[in-house]
Amino acid sequence: MELAATLPKEEANKTTGALIGLAYHYLGEAALNRLMEAVMASNLLEKVLADAWETGRVEGRVERSREMLLKFLTGRFGSLPSGLDVRIGEISDTERLDSLADLAARAATLEEFLAAL
Repeated sequence: MELAATLPKEEANKTTGALIGLAYHYLGEAALNRLMEAVMASNLLEKVLADAWETGRVEGRVERSREMLLKFLTGRFGSLPSGLDVRIGEISDTERLDSLADLAARAATLEEFLAAL
């Protein structure tokens, strides 16, 4: 399975299929079952890791957007009201955070920003 991971996706699938066929032909059903379990576990692990990586990437982008928005608001308006960081921390949509950053740049006062939040 490790060798298949180094091949391009299409070749890896063909190689894995060929190995499964050979295992069944030469080693029997028990070997085929063990090989299929390994392939399924490998594919599942790959999917879980890919999903986890993507989730972490998105969450990291959201967290960075929150931090930058709060930093920008502090730099522009000074001290922020208590609880604003919590309210912004509850936002998990990057598009919403981007629009709030635009609003923070356009708002004449912190109160104007808060009213639109």
